[in-house]
Amino acid sequence: MNKIKFGFLIVAIQILLLINIIPAQSYIINQENSQNNVPIIQNNSGDLINPVSKLTGFLIGFFTIKQIGIVSAQENVDYNCCLKTNNGAICQNIVSGFDSSKPESCENPLPTSCKETSVCKLGTCIYDKGLSCSANSPMQECENKNGLWKPQNINEIPECEKGVCVLGSNLEYTTEKQCELLSQSKGLKADFRAGLTEFDFPEILRIYPKGHAPYKRETADL
Repeated sequence: MNKIKFGFLIVAIQILLLINIIPAQSYIINQENSQNNVPIIQNNSGDLINPVSKLTGFLIGFFTIKQIGIVSAQENVDYNCCLKTNNGAICQNIVSGFDSSKPESCENPLPTSCKETSVCKLGTCIYDKGLSCSANSPMQECENKNGLWKPQNINEIPECEKGVCVLGSNLEYTTEKQCELLSQSKGLKADFRAGLTEFDFPEILRIYPKGHAPYKRETADL
């Protein structure tokens, strides 16, 4: 049984070599032609070196041709863009001619890759004036959800900037809009400290001892 398997392996290797021997031999001939002007040095081991050199040239030609073929195949792939796939994904690239009934495909895809379409350009989506923000959001997805799309990074959007929201003796790391709603729900005047982070909590709590609520609305109104 092992001898039969070994025989099949030898046959498979021979077929593979036959398929590639013509382009590989062409490569070798080209290499030899480019060396026609190089002086030949005779030695007693020439008979041994010559077959080894040819075998080496064959292997180099074989793997070079294979590699070029793989790279060329990758470069020649055409992509289309699904604004929304059958399974609900937004702005997904698919190979041109891909079955439109597949879950990861769609009907009538755009004839270009998603990165080249304006509706799939990534940016920041702002909801309710900063109540929440979504980074790396496609334009169309943002607008479909009634958000405001901006091309800037989330860290460059004022409405999305986070800071410390002082809620009496409690602290939250929020946006200004979130702080306003939280303060309103607790009957407090909004105290938003832009640019501060959780690392500033201890210092703020040191200034305002536990149980102290300096910004209660009824006190502020007085």
